[in-house]
Amino acid sequence: MIVSRRSFAAAVALVLVSACSTSTTTSTPATPKDYTIKTVQIQVAEGAGKGRYEDAALRQQALATLKSDVTKAAAAVPGGSKAATAQIVLTEMQLKTSGARAFGGVNAIGGTMKIVDAQGNTLREPQAVRYADQAKNNGTVVNGLPIGLIINASRNNAAQQSGEDQAKLFAGFAAAVQNTLAK
Repeated sequence: MIVSRRSFAAAVALVLVSACSTSTTTSTPATPKDYTIKTVQIQVAEGAGKGRYEDAALRQQALATLKSDVTKAAAAVPGGSKAATAQIVLTEMQLKTSGARAFGGVNAIGGTMKIVDAQGNTLREPQAVRYADQAKNNGTVVNGLPIGLIINASRNNAAQQSGEDQAKLFAGFAAAVQNTLAK
């Protein structure tokens, strides 16, 4: 099939014209909030602790660090002069062991966050906030032997021993809180 120069030019012109858009889109800036988070309260619902967080001592230690991380993240969100409290109720607090992570386990923190003023008046209805860290696993098999599983267990054990798995979980949840507050 032979295409004339005129037909080819017309086709190119048609593509170029159709690619141009006459509509414009503008983004609406976020409405400034009249409150700023000054305090963060975190509670753990009954039965929320799973995996390594079933240990009450580890869970309490983790909550202190998590509260600090979330408080810093919430303070970074611009707002108004009214002091507010972020009340977070965790319904999921799961930190898998390195062995469970070797098989693809998920570390996760989730719950609801409500914003109230000093008198307890609701400034923002409860919203779900969650962060999950899916294990990245190697599925290599050599002669039927799951070599990837050994690599996974070793990598996950190193992250557990150094506290890297927990730090990543806290940073992710704090960022999720910050993103929710910024909306």
